[in-house]
Amino acid sequence: LSGLQTLMKNIKAEHPDHTSISLLAEDGIAYADLISVMDTVRTLPMRSGGGWVQVELFPNVSIGDAPKSKPASENVESQP
Repeated sequence: LSGLQTLMKNIKAEHPDHTSISLLAEDGIAYADLISVMDTVRTLPMRSGGGWVQVELFPNVSIGDAPKSKPASENVESQP
């Protein structure tokens, strides 16, 4: 999640006015993992003065189903 947090911080720096993000979850993802990802993309904890504050990243989170991936055998084009 720390890598995701860094990525979201960089994206927010490039798009400071954007507040929305879409997460596409694959089948079988643990609910706790999805919540952790949602928390990570919403805010960034930063030190301020003598304590910590939550800086807004992308607080408007939409969730959907990830497209089903094709089996590897279907990704290979047939050769004439």
